[in-house]
Amino acid sequence: GAKLIEVLNEWKNLQGRFIVMSGMPNIDHVRGLPNVRAVLRKPFQMTTLDAMLTATT
Repeated sequence: GAKLIEVLNEWKNLQGRFIVMSGMPNIDHVRGLPNVRAVLRKPFQMTTLDAMLTATT
């Protein structure tokens, strides 16, 4: 997961945006990356994910 986020962040022409969902406690370091729109820690409420998806579209 961490390597994937690192690779995706290095792509300059990447048009996708991501919401990172993880059960790991150390995911705050990805919060400021340009292609990451939000970070969710598991477990999370589906209403929280729905609100994030609505806000990022």
